[in-house]
Amino acid sequence: MSDLTALIGISFLGLTTGFFVIHVYNLANQLAVQMVAGTLGDAPMPTWFRTRMLFNMWLPYQFLAFVAEAILFIAFLEAADFVSDEGAKMVPYLFAFVTAAAAVFALMTMTVGLFQYIKGLRRTE
Repeated sequence: MSDLTALIGISFLGLTTGFFVIHVYNLANQLAVQMVAGTLGDAPMPTWFRTRMLFNMWLPYQFLAFVAEAILFIAFLEAADFVSDEGAKMVPYLFAFVTAAAAVFALMTMTVGLFQYIKGLRRTE
């Protein structure tokens, strides 16, 4: 595989997964808005349903985004082996660094957000 083909594949993988992760975060934020507002459409939601939404819907979305970023980190490290030029290896390593940082921030956001939502739900009981 030539270096150009590998770099094009790496860039395509990074962009498509980036849009996927953004879409998953958008879905998670829509659920978070419903949980914080306490309404589903115009009807109010009971606290037990909001708690169930938190653990059965919001948390899996956040975990899916984290796992996608962690897998992408590993994929970029493996893709660096396909590139033979030392200067061109910088691109997959840069993508790997960015996705590793994004995975760490996603994990921190997921844990802090979970505790904040739990505290907010306990306050409404």
